[in-house]
Amino acid sequence: MKKITSEYLAVPEVKNPNDIFNIQPMDGLMKEKLIPPKKLVGDLVYLNELTILFGKSGNGKSILANQIADSISRGVSLDLGSGIILDNESEPFGVILYDFELSKSQVQKRFGKGKTFGDFYRAEIKDGEFLDGNPKEVVEKLKYGADSVNARCIIIDNISAISGDVEKADNAVKFMQQLNAIKKKGYTIIVIAHTPKMNDYITLVKEQIAGSNKLNVLTDAVIGIGKANVDNANEYYIKHCKGRNDKETYNSFNVIHTIITERNGNVCHIAQGNRNELDLITNLNAPENAPNRILFTLAHLYYGSSRKASKVLEDVGIKAPHSTIANNSKAYKEIDGEQYKEWKKLSDDSLKDWLDTQTSLDDILPEKANHKAS
Repeated sequence: MKKITSEYLAVPEVKNPNDIFNIQPMDGLMKEKLIPPKKLVGDLVYLNELTILFGKSGNGKSILANQIADSISRGVSLDLGSGIILDNESEPFGVILYDFELSKSQVQKRFGKGKTFGDFYRAEIKDGEFLDGNPKEVVEKLKYGADSVNARCIIIDNISAISGDVEKADNAVKFMQQLNAIKKKGYTIIVIAHTPKMNDYITLVKEQIAGSNKLNVLTDAVIGIGKANVDNANEYYIKHCKGRNDKETYNSFNVIHTIITERNGNVCHIAQGNRNELDLITNLNAPENAPNRILFTLAHLYYGSSRKASKVLEDVGIKAPHSTIANNSKAYKEIDGEQYKEWKKLSDDSLKDWLDTQTSLDDILPEKANHKAS
């Protein structure tokens, strides 16, 4: 071995503890030939992103998670039926679903005996073992399990089972930061989360996730599952509440209406088509005696008074006395007070969008004089 002749050659390089950023000129960044992110589940889930799937208990979050896991592991698009196909642009790769909800027998009941799977693994905690530790330690254990079966997609069902207080402020931030750290190493992560106790049939917004913005701000995408206000208890809808790569394709005006039922012996969400979220959660358009109740309520809220709303509607050919508008708005508030409160919280732009969906006019309704753009 050649002798080191200079004492400086033997001194190891010391990394500056402040050197934690990759810094480059914007000109250089814009010249990089980057590969566009690949879709795994249409516009809902992209490769190497962190996604939250949320909704009330019993709304079929685990069922949809299994459908997603199955399609990703086989490298196929998720066909929900009724012509709604969520594209998969990736080759198949391993998926591990950490299941803290169902027993083995319950899982078997959800899949037909003839069902075959791709590179799809289910994990549960061994008898006598516990998933404890700080967020970094917990995430390292999840990563170790994924690496042991060469899985690059990690699904966690659900986040509250990982750590009892993970949905609380500081701990939630630390947990999501750790998930984001391993995401950057080439993992796609889907986390199932619950909502705090809330009424059925109100619009889904990402702020309803337990932990509020502490969770959803640190994610790339948020998917919600709501319950449809219909006689059939098994009807739901899937809504795109947040996405970084594309517009929210399945937004309030275009949610995926589903029914949970068996298909080829497997329990799944089966699409019934696309609907307006408001139509599914209110079910108030049906009464023949109040076909325009939602229109009148939204107009009342947006224009500020029943008289102003009556004048604007009359100008575009919709005749309604101000008393009719006021009475319908009052009735709606009594029937669905939670939704009424949600509308009152909306920005002028969002409330106007809701209002425009309730008319069949060729042109949208005029903006109010003091409209504040977002």
